[in-house]
Amino acid sequence: SEIAQKPQTKGKYILVYMVPKQNSVIQYALKLKKETGLQVVMLSKNFRPISVKHRGDSSPEEFVGWFENAEYVVTNSFHGTAFSFIFGKKTISVAHSTRNTRIENVLNLTKQLNKQLQPNGNATFSKEVIIDGGEAYKMLDDRIISSKNFLKNSLTI
Repeated sequence: SEIAQKPQTKGKYILVYMVPKQNSVIQYALKLKKETGLQVVMLSKNFRPISVKHRGDSSPEEFVGWFENAEYVVTNSFHGTAFSFIFGKKTISVAHSTRNTRIENVLNLTKQLNKQLQPNGNATFSKEVIIDGGEAYKMLDDRIISSKNFLKNSLTI
Protein backbone atom coordinates (compact mmCIF):
# COMPACT_ATOMS: atom_id res chain seq x y z
CA SER A 1 0.00 0.00 0.00
CA GLU A 2 2.87 2.35 0.74
CA ILE A 3 4.05 2.32 -2.88
CA ALA A 4 0.68 1.78 -4.57
CA GLN A 5 -0.42 4.45 -7.03
CA LYS A 6 -4.16 4.86 -7.48
CA PRO A 7 -5.21 3.92 -11.03
CA GLN A 8 -6.42 6.55 -13.46
CA THR A 9 -9.79 5.00 -14.20
CA LYS A 10 -13.41 5.90 -13.66
CA GLY A 11 -15.54 3.62 -11.56
CA LYS A 12 -15.11 0.18 -10.08
CA TYR A 13 -13.50 -2.58 -12.09
CA ILE A 14 -12.60 -6.23 -12.46
CA LEU A 15 -8.83 -6.65 -12.81
CA VAL A 16 -7.52 -9.40 -15.09
CA TYR A 17 -3.92 -10.48 -14.64
CA MET A 18 -2.76 -13.56 -16.48
CA VAL A 19 0.57 -15.13 -17.31
CA PRO A 20 0.49 -16.66 -19.88
CA LYS A 21 -2.48 -15.71 -22.03
CA GLN A 22 -5.44 -18.04 -21.49
CA ASN A 23 -8.71 -17.36 -23.28
CA SER A 24 -10.60 -18.96 -20.39
CA VAL A 25 -9.41 -16.24 -18.00
CA ILE A 26 -11.04 -13.63 -20.25
CA GLN A 27 -14.18 -15.75 -20.59
CA TYR A 28 -14.55 -15.94 -16.80
CA ALA A 29 -13.92 -12.18 -16.46
CA LEU A 30 -16.58 -11.44 -19.06
CA LYS A 31 -19.05 -13.70 -17.22
CA LEU A 32 -18.31 -11.75 -14.05
CA LYS A 33 -18.75 -8.47 -15.95
CA LYS A 34 -22.18 -9.64 -17.09
CA GLU A 35 -23.12 -10.44 -13.47
CA THR A 36 -21.76 -7.25 -11.90
CA GLY A 37 -21.89 -4.62 -14.65
CA LEU A 38 -18.31 -3.60 -13.83
CA GLN A 39 -15.73 -2.72 -16.47
CA VAL A 40 -12.83 -5.12 -17.09
CA VAL A 41 -9.25 -3.85 -16.92
CA MET A 42 -6.42 -6.09 -18.10
CA LEU A 43 -2.77 -5.80 -17.12
CA SER A 44 -1.42 -7.07 -20.43
CA LYS A 45 0.04 -5.55 -23.53
CA ASN A 46 0.15 -8.67 -25.68
CA PHE A 47 -3.46 -9.82 -25.59
CA ARG A 48 -6.21 -7.36 -26.48
CA PRO A 49 -9.77 -8.69 -26.56
CA ILE A 50 -12.57 -6.36 -27.56
CA SER A 51 -14.47 -4.60 -24.72
CA VAL A 52 -11.57 -4.79 -22.27
CA LYS A 53 -9.52 -1.79 -21.14
CA HIS A 54 -5.73 -2.37 -21.25
CA ARG A 55 -3.04 -1.20 -18.90
CA GLY A 56 0.00 -3.15 -20.07
CA ASP A 57 2.80 -0.69 -19.42
CA SER A 58 2.20 -0.09 -15.71
CA SER A 59 5.02 0.92 -13.39
CA PRO A 60 5.51 -1.20 -10.23
CA GLU A 61 3.58 1.42 -8.25
CA GLU A 62 0.71 1.38 -10.74
CA PHE A 63 0.76 -2.43 -10.88
CA VAL A 64 0.26 -2.67 -7.12
CA GLY A 65 -2.35 0.09 -7.25
CA TRP A 66 -4.43 -1.83 -9.80
CA PHE A 67 -4.67 -4.75 -7.38
CA GLU A 68 -5.27 -2.61 -4.31
CA ASN A 69 -8.19 -0.73 -5.92
CA ALA A 70 -9.90 -3.58 -7.82
CA GLU A 71 -13.31 -4.87 -6.82
CA TYR A 72 -12.52 -8.33 -8.22
CA VAL A 73 -9.41 -10.03 -9.60
CA VAL A 74 -9.48 -12.82 -12.18
CA THR A 75 -6.08 -14.47 -12.48
CA ASN A 76 -4.13 -17.59 -13.43
CA SER A 77 -0.98 -16.27 -11.78
CA PHE A 78 0.56 -17.08 -8.42
CA HIS A 79 1.54 -13.44 -7.96
CA GLY A 80 -1.92 -12.32 -9.04
CA THR A 81 -3.37 -14.62 -6.40
CA ALA A 82 -0.93 -13.39 -3.74
CA PHE A 83 -1.66 -9.70 -4.39
CA SER A 84 -5.40 -10.44 -4.42
CA PHE A 85 -5.19 -12.06 -1.00
CA ILE A 86 -2.88 -9.38 0.46
CA PHE A 87 -5.37 -6.69 -0.53
CA GLY A 88 -8.41 -8.77 0.46
CA LYS A 89 -9.96 -8.87 -3.02
CA LYS A 90 -12.76 -11.07 -4.28
CA THR A 91 -10.81 -13.44 -6.51
CA ILE A 92 -11.48 -15.90 -9.27
CA SER A 93 -8.56 -18.29 -9.63
CA VAL A 94 -8.15 -20.07 -12.95
CA ALA A 95 -5.70 -22.96 -13.07
CA HIS A 96 -2.47 -22.07 -14.87
CA SER A 97 -2.09 -24.08 -18.06
CA THR A 98 1.34 -25.53 -17.17
CA ARG A 99 2.60 -24.26 -13.78
CA ASN A 100 -0.20 -24.47 -11.24
CA THR A 101 1.62 -25.98 -8.23
CA ARG A 102 2.28 -22.74 -6.32
CA ILE A 103 -1.29 -21.53 -6.85
CA GLU A 104 -2.66 -24.92 -5.76
CA ASN A 105 -0.46 -24.83 -2.64
CA VAL A 106 -1.69 -21.42 -1.49
CA LEU A 107 -5.31 -22.30 -2.31
CA ASN A 108 -4.93 -25.55 -0.39
CA LEU A 109 -3.46 -23.71 2.63
CA THR A 110 -6.48 -21.39 2.60
CA LYS A 111 -8.98 -24.21 2.00
CA GLN A 112 -10.01 -22.67 -1.33
CA LEU A 113 -8.63 -25.23 -3.81
CA ASN A 114 -12.13 -26.51 -4.60
CA LYS A 115 -12.98 -23.05 -6.00
CA GLN A 116 -10.22 -22.98 -8.61
CA LEU A 117 -11.65 -23.03 -12.13
CA GLN A 118 -10.15 -25.11 -14.88
CA PRO A 119 -8.72 -23.38 -17.97
CA ASN A 120 -11.31 -24.78 -20.37
CA GLY A 121 -13.61 -21.82 -19.66
CA ASN A 122 -16.66 -24.09 -19.49
CA ALA A 123 -17.35 -23.87 -15.78
CA THR A 124 -20.71 -22.48 -14.87
CA PHE A 125 -20.12 -19.10 -13.30
CA SER A 126 -21.55 -18.77 -9.81
CA LYS A 127 -20.78 -16.73 -6.73
CA GLU A 128 -19.56 -19.94 -5.06
CA VAL A 129 -16.32 -19.85 -7.08
CA ILE A 130 -15.38 -16.39 -5.83
CA ILE A 131 -12.68 -16.52 -3.15
CA ASP A 132 -12.77 -13.99 -0.31
CA GLY A 133 -9.15 -12.84 -0.43
CA GLY A 134 -9.33 -11.19 2.97
CA GLU A 135 -10.46 -14.40 4.66
CA ALA A 136 -7.86 -16.39 2.73
CA TYR A 137 -5.11 -14.01 3.84
CA LYS A 138 -6.13 -14.35 7.50
CA MET A 139 -5.67 -18.11 7.16
CA LEU A 140 -2.07 -17.49 6.09
CA ASP A 141 -1.22 -15.23 9.07
CA ASP A 142 0.49 -17.92 11.17
CA ARG A 143 2.53 -19.14 8.21
CA ILE A 144 3.59 -15.59 7.31
CA ILE A 145 4.75 -14.91 10.89
CA SER A 146 6.57 -18.24 11.02
CA SER A 147 8.30 -17.54 7.69
CA LYS A 148 9.40 -14.06 8.78
CA ASN A 149 10.80 -15.46 12.04
CA PHE A 150 12.66 -18.15 10.13
CA LEU A 151 14.23 -15.55 7.82
CA LYS A 152 15.19 -13.28 10.73
CA ASN A 153 16.81 -16.18 12.60
CA SER A 154 18.55 -17.49 9.50
CA LEU A 155 19.98 -14.10 8.57
CA THR A 156 21.21 -13.27 12.07
CA ILE A 157 24.89 -14.08 12.47
